[in-house]
Amino acid sequence: MQDLRIQAMALCKRHQMSFSEVMSVLEALQHAHSDKSGVATEKFRNFMQRALYVEHVNDELLQSAYQTCASQGYINVDEFLNWCKAHMFSVVAGLTADSEHTTSVRLVQTVAHRCGLRVSEVDRIYAHFQKFDLDKSGEIEFVEFEAMIKSLIGVSQTTDLPKERLQRFWKEMDTDGNGIVDFGEFAQWYIKYFPTSTMMEDSSGGVLEAFYASYSPDVQRSNCLDEQSQE
Repeated sequence: MQDLRIQAMALCKRHQMSFSEVMSVLEALQHAHSDKSGVATEKFRNFMQRALYVEHVNDELLQSAYQTCASQGYINVDEFLNWCKAHMFSVVAGLTADSEHTTSVRLVQTVAHRCGLRVSEVDRIYAHFQKFDLDKSGEIEFVEFEAMIKSLIGVSQTTDLPKERLQRFWKEMDTDGNGIVDFGEFAQWYIKYFPTSTMMEDSSGGVLEAFYASYSPDVQRSNCLDEQSQE
């Protein structure tokens, strides 16, 4: 498991994806290759269901992913992660009602225009937003935010997350201070830590590095000065 976590961290940086989504793919990959036999189409469907936490994968998406990632009889994890970044929203959207899907598409297009990103890139971010919106209210509350941070940095206990650092991340995400986070706020926060291919600046290192960097006295001093300046 420790080796798997190390591999996940390397893939997170290479693909600019969160720890939780990469770990789910690696765990599904272990299961798919457990019997050392080749990966046929239906076995690959089962792998996708496990990796993406979905109950169904339509045949068109299945064939697209299979031809890209597993046509040689084994699953290439880098190719699959690249495929996920381009198609994740299509998988999730296929499980929603038509009216919900129409609303989602409009929301994604609006945020893409506002952030200067491709729609396909915002599709992927929206898929993550839906995953962390546990009650499907269209907003992320603080309890859901706590679960999200635990997932993103790979810890299992809330006690591993100091309250002051959680609050700092929460205030950074909840920009209007109304106690809930909509998709627009989530998208702006997410691309700060997981830059998309459209963005030219370097990654900040992701949520994990930013979270633990906040323990640094220099960072704490800088944050204190920032707060005093704002006041």
